[in-house]
Amino acid sequence: MEKRGGNEVRAFLEARGLRREIYPFGESPHNSELAAKQLGVEVGATSPVALPAGIPLYQDLSLRRFETIYPAAG
Repeated sequence: MEKRGGNEVRAFLEARGLRREIYPFGESPHNSELAAKQLGVEVGATSPVALPAGIPLYQDLSLRRFETIYPAAG
C-alpha cells in the first residue's frame, strides 16, 4: 500500500468541508498511547483517514461526544 501523507489527508478533509488542523510528529509515535501523550490528550484511538479507495472504514458514532478527535493519518 502506498504511503499517505498530510497533503492527501488535507484534501480529504477539505473535500468534505471539515475543519482541519494537521499535527505532524517529528518522529512517528507508533501507537495511540504515545500519540495521545505527545498531544497532551486522553487516548480515544480512531481509524486513519484518507485511506485508499476500496478499504472499508467504520466510525463509532459515540465519538460525537468529543469536541475534538485526532485520527491517525500517516
